[in-house]
Amino acid sequence: MRRGFTLIELIIVVAVIAILATIVTLGYQGVTKRANDNAAQQYITQAVDAIGIYSANNRSYPNTLSDINLSNHDDVSYQYSVNNTINPQTWCLTVTKNTSSYFASNTNKRPQAGGCPGHGVGGLAPVTNLANDPRATALATVSYELHWGIHWYGSGTGGAGVTSVQSGKSDGPVGITSYIRKSWTSSPGGNMGDAGFNFAAAWASTATTGFPVAPNQAYAISCYMRATAGATWMARIQLQWHDSTGAIIAHPVGTTTNLPSGTWVRVSLVATAPATAASLSLGADTISSSPIAQPGDTLDGTGLMARLSIITPMAQAQIGYGTALSITLPQQVRRYRLDTYWVLVYTIEYAT
Repeated sequence: MRRGFTLIELIIVVAVIAILATIVTLGYQGVTKRANDNAAQQYITQAVDAIGIYSANNRSYPNTLSDINLSNHDDVSYQYSVNNTINPQTWCLTVTKNTSSYFASNTNKRPQAGGCPGHGVGGLAPVTNLANDPRATALATVSYELHWGIHWYGSGTGGAGVTSVQSGKSDGPVGITSYIRKSWTSSPGGNMGDAGFNFAAAWASTATTGFPVAPNQAYAISCYMRATAGATWMARIQLQWHDSTGAIIAHPVGTTTNLPSGTWVRVSLVATAPATAASLSLGADTISSSPIAQPGDTLDGTGLMARLSIITPMAQAQIGYGTALSITLPQQVRRYRLDTYWVLVYTIEYAT
């Protein structure tokens, strides 16, 4: 007598089919992704060559891509930024093939995964930056705005120095040619804590001129920092939530990040405004007790990013939005734990 399949056998067969289907699907997706990556890199290389020829003939970069006969076609899109009015002249180009984005610039002409500052990446639109001076082009303490400002030279006694704007630099993060530099003229004694930069109009126990916020709204903050001292320091972003009277109601602190000597590093913080929050004061600083800054040591900062962040239980993605300057987030992602919520946020690498 012929025996039929048992339930266990059927389950095994279905499981095997499902596994094989998954393998085939992932393999196909991998092949497609590599093909898109290769195509985007080829288009970047061709465009870089065309920009170079144009520059050699005209002593400036193309004002638009139409000057070198490039335009969007099929599933390939170009985004181009240029500034021929400064010295050195700059350009940056992002090419997206389907969801694969690569970029190159006047400082690095080799294709790199991601996008230029202010360009959409992977088919995603740029995200809005709430900072008023992301590229650190000036020192300011403007009420209700996010600018780069002067902070202490360490919480130890005797720390002093000069904070200045460094413009037209070629050693900034990719696409950024200006930064704020803190230079020590005397050592802060036994503690390097609180040596850094302010981003809001005030950093005090009472502040009514800070950046206005929406209650229960999440904010993602980050910036580049670089220590040029002879040893590694540690840095973080911290903020203070203020109520309508200016009183501090919470003081979240970001993850401590190592600052290897001479290396630009991104430091970040994601935090949610309390229900009674009306404004925030914000800054990025070092917390190291050793080594202590000596005369001639410096700390640099630029690339400030502040954006709104959507938080939902087990959120799988989030976007930023607002009314100020725009910036694109690369495709890498990082998870942050906020109370009982998970937020999957894009790692910020560039600031406009």
